[in-house]
Amino acid sequence: MIKNMSKETFYFSHDYNARMDEKIKKLLQKHGMEGYGIFWAIIEDLYNNANALRTDYDCIAYDLHTQIEKVKSVINDFDLFVIEDNYFYSLSVEKRLNERREKSEKARNLALRRWKKPENPLPDANALPTQCQGNAIKERKGKENKGNNIPPYIPPYGGIGEQEEKRPRKKKEFIPPTVNDVITYFREKGSTDDLARKAYDYYTTGGWKDAKGDPVLNWKQKMLINWIDKQHAGTMHTQAEPPPPGKSPWANMVRNPNYYTDDQYKAELERCESKAKILEQELDFAGAEAWRERARELERKKKRGIITNDPKLEWLPKQ
Repeated sequence: MIKNMSKETFYFSHDYNARMDEKIKKLLQKHGMEGYGIFWAIIEDLYNNANALRTDYDCIAYDLHTQIEKVKSVINDFDLFVIEDNYFYSLSVEKRLNERREKSEKARNLALRRWKKPENPLPDANALPTQCQGNAIKERKGKENKGNNIPPYIPPYGGIGEQEEKRPRKKKEFIPPTVNDVITYFREKGSTDDLARKAYDYYTTGGWKDAKGDPVLNWKQKMLINWIDKQHAGTMHTQAEPPPPGKSPWANMVRNPNYYTDDQYKAELERCESKAKILEQELDFAGAEAWRERARELERKKKRGIITNDPKLEWLPKQ
């Protein structure tokens, strides 16, 4: 069992000077080593989920056996993550995943070139080496032995903060997809051609920038989070498509946390009951009661009219 796990394990670099970063120092000052552990556990989950996680603080806290408020603080208070709608990701993780993909692609191309070359003829096993070949072998071994005691140079790598690398890397130029690329991706994710065209037109009109005016780095990630997942969850805005970036009237708006469609409200109650049953099976009765209390609180808010399904109240002005 252990052997199979080791073959499927992926690794990422952990900077030995990560704690020297100003953001991490503030995290340690407020939450101590527990907060530091929560941060790295979230980083591991991001690597395992294509650098995109939902802002479901309850589930993350349950998974890490910690308090919801600590998870929410680690994600929101120290500028360690980028939050977009109901998802968050890490710029550092995105950068390293891109570098991993580039290295993998280079290795793949080198392997293809190597296999295309004609095979080298096998040397004659009975032939004696010439004097020149012998001298060359001795010289090569001598150079290798001299360099054995010299450790390899490992260039410093930019950590969680904004440290600059001594060897600047060339930024990968973003190449916008074609409308056919977008349609194909939407079909793979079980979405429609019509929504794919709307998403393509939205980003093309805006010069491939998001709602904050930042350039799009990973178009598939943007399409998945802002369009496909919202369509599947039933939260896609149905009154009008968002205008091009920079002209959006929603720039100063925030989504109402008490807005639920009828289907969303029903699904949330079912989710609470499902979580409670799972915890009961694990003999965690306190956790099960907490999820049932969450469901009762939703029902109380529904009766008092705090929870609404009015589309006009889905977005509220920022305070």
